Amino acid sequence: NPNPNPNPNPNPTLGFVASLFPPKTEEGRKRTLGSVFKKSLLELMSKLRSTEPQYIRCVKPNPEKRAGSFSGGMCLEQLRYAGVFEAVRVRKNGYPFRYAFEAFLRRYKVICAMSGRYRPLAPGAAKDQATELIARTGQAFETMQVGRTMMLFRADEYRILELCRALGVERTSAKIQAIARGRLTRRYVRKVKAVVPKLHAALESKDPAQLDAALALVSETLGVFAGFSIAVPIGEWQACKDMREMLALADRLDPMLEKYAYSDLSEDNNFELLFKTLKDAQKVYDFHPNERFDYLYTTGREQFEGWREYRLKPRFEEAMDLLERDQMLELYAEAKRLEYDHPALKEIESLVGLSEEALLKRQYQRAQATNQTNRAMEKEIELKELYLDAHGGMFNFQQCSVLRTPDEYASVCWIGKEAAAANMRVWSDKPIVQSLTEIDDPKVAKAAVRTFKSMLGFAGDKRFAYPDTLVTDIIGDGIGDEDLRVDIFAMIMKQLTQNPNQKSADRYWALLMICLLHFPPGPALENYVHIFIRKHAPGPYKEELTRQCHKAAYVNVAASPPTAEMIPELLSSAGIVDPRAARLSGAFNR
Repeated sequence: NPNPNPNPNPNPTLGFVASLFPPKTEEGRKRTLGSVFKKSLLELMSKLRSTEPQYIRCVKPNPEKRAGSFSGGMCLEQLRYAGVFEAVRVRKNGYPFRYAFEAFLRRYKVICAMSGRYRPLAPGAAKDQATELIARTGQAFETMQVGRTMMLFRADEYRILELCRALGVERTSAKIQAIARGRLTRRYVRKVKAVVPKLHAALESKDPAQLDAALALVSETLGVFAGFSIAVPIGEWQACKDMREMLALADRLDPMLEKYAYSDLSEDNNFELLFKTLKDAQKVYDFHPNERFDYLYTTGREQFEGWREYRLKPRFEEAMDLLERDQMLELYAEAKRLEYDHPALKEIESLVGLSEEALLKRQYQRAQATNQTNRAMEKEIELKELYLDAHGGMFNFQQCSVLRTPDEYASVCWIGKEAAAANMRVWSDKPIVQSLTEIDDPKVAKAAVRTFKSMLGFAGDKRFAYPDTLVTDIIGDGIGDEDLRVDIFAMIMKQLTQNPNQKSADRYWALLMICLLHFPPGPALENYVHIFIRKHAPGPYKEELTRQCHKAAYVNVAASPPTAEMIPELLSSAGIVDPRAARLSGAFNR
């Protein structure tokens, strides 16, 4: 029988003895501490030889080891006593840059191309080539040393060599790039020439399938060069892409053009949809994809332009008649949006840039030229309002040049001249001594004094049995003479100045309205009346009095004065519905 014991040693006694000891290892005998240290040191030195040495010296920043604190004196002492300064001095006096000849040539050989054209070094030993390379720089390296195996130099020579090397790299890089680009371009052009005829054929056919095939061929043939823009056929390639996009857009717009071109364009929605479709179709129409699309586009364009003319032309005529700024701006924007070229657009551009006063003058002139009487009157009133806004300070009633001077007014008094002069232009319940303005006719001047007494009675400043009848007398006197009309308005403004009685003031404002309804204040006093109303009229009276004051300048003097029964109706028609006006109407009725 075969022996089942795997132990090759036939003697069992030896096997027993061998089992008493640990197995044999390849390490040999046990290593000593010195051998371990020696091995570690050899490994460290091997690593150091394969690297560039860097000297590191740790410096303690401050004796307290506190963060953010730096003691300059302490650090300086550590550097001095550690020999760092001495090492730097020794290193500086020596040659810190040392290159073997082969390494020197590998790094600085590019200096041969520094002049723009590469001139190779003469064949020979590395030392000779390194010496020739130094001579090529044209620099006097006085401290550079050429040793037996390496080049030795300091920082100054190193900086010059690096500068020459950078110049050589720059010149060489440009040359290499030019060669590489030229080679790539020639390869690209050769590939392009093969696909250009197919692009032209696809453009002429206007067939979507052929265009797709041509574009696929470009991508397949040119590969990564398909995105380059350095050769001629980019135009044809882009044209094929544009044509394909336009054909797809034409297929989408075709049914929309057919629908909206024959729709009811009187509806705003259909008109706007046709305009939007035509704008999108304009780009496609430039490519003329097919006859059907061209016909639909032309038909839709004709329909749109006809309805555009129908819509905008009357608006332009109205706008040019009125010359309203907002209306012109709105119409101008609409015409530009709808691409409507109307001859009036240039004029509108100049008109909307005018000042408010200049535009009002143009509106007034246009209204007169087109026989718009009411509008011409409105614009003239607006111009007058602008004038009064700018020059209202010139028309103060207290400095009115139409009135007599206080001394002249009081000169007819034998006694009380000072009181008469003081009360000439303010409220008084005393009769006036003579007319407030110069009146040549003595009868009219005497009538002015009588009219003022009627005003006192109407306003309640003097007791009178039937005050309503006095309005008829006052208006009748004003209708009869122009000079007296001016004096009547001056009297009313005088009595409204510093009037202590609110009821009396209300009745004078009512009298002013009734006077304006029957005759104007006259050119000499008109602006003074306007400014007086602006400054002193109560809210419920001001707007209507201003309007009636403007209107009075455009109507004829009334033929006859009103009766007492007509006065409440006159006040109501004038728009005075304030409770005070109602109170006045009740007083009139009583």
